[in-house]
Amino acid sequence: MESMRLDKWLWHTRFFKTRSYATDACKGNQIKVNEVKAKPSKEIKKGDLIELRKGPLLLSIQVIELLTQRVSAVKSKEFFKDLTPPEKYLEAEAESKRFRMQTKGKPTKKQRRELEEFLFNNEL
Repeated sequence: MESMRLDKWLWHTRFFKTRSYATDACKGNQIKVNEVKAKPSKEIKKGDLIELRKGPLLLSIQVIELLTQRVSAVKSKEFFKDLTPPEKYLEAEAESKRFRMQTKGKPTKKQRRELEEFLFNNEL
């Protein structure tokens, strides 16, 4: 196999729980392939660089191998190389802790809208 759909690869490697979540992330401009916004049907191949936004974290991933079927979470790590610097993980964790500290209990309608905007409308 020389190439594969982006949404399938993201689902196969367990970056998303379902393929439709991967598709929605692509449509929401949360994923770039080789520094270009990608549609779910974008064909990827070995060596491609993927930038993936998951909440406050921006992951940089290099495709090592393409898959024919979904694999376990432990085995999926063999098919990509995480190029994200460790500082980015610490910053994202601090950001999520800060956000959790601000909210207590059920969010208000305004807070919920701000949260949805932050999580789903952040463009790369």
